[in-house]
Amino acid sequence: EKAACINAAMLALLDAKIAVRDIVVAANVGVIDGKPLLDLTHRELRSQCPTATIAVRGNNCAAIVLMEVESRIAEEALDEVVESCLVGCKQLFEGSIQPAVREKTMTELGTRGIDGFVHVPV
Repeated sequence: EKAACINAAMLALLDAKIAVRDIVVAANVGVIDGKPLLDLTHRELRSQCPTATIAVRGNNCAAIVLMEVESRIAEEALDEVVESCLVGCKQLFEGSIQPAVREKTMTELGTRGIDGFVHVPV
């Protein structure tokens, strides 16, 4: 739930054309039956399983800006939980958020008569 709120807030900022240095992307992971499970449902979140929410910078998914662990996670499972969450954040950013932001930006620029805009990563 917190990850969804972070993602929704970030998209609202972008939609309102508020300048940001980078896009923040969040995901959650729970440990169910000893295995990490990415993007928990509401029912899974309420099952009292150990969960972690991680938010990262979209252009650098190794840059963690938030990590919250809801309950104890075994030390040997923590690396796998974090790695699963980082992979999920990267997939969310590259597969959904970044293409949507690019498309909206190109549409906005096109309606202003700016053609041929090329994004150069910093």
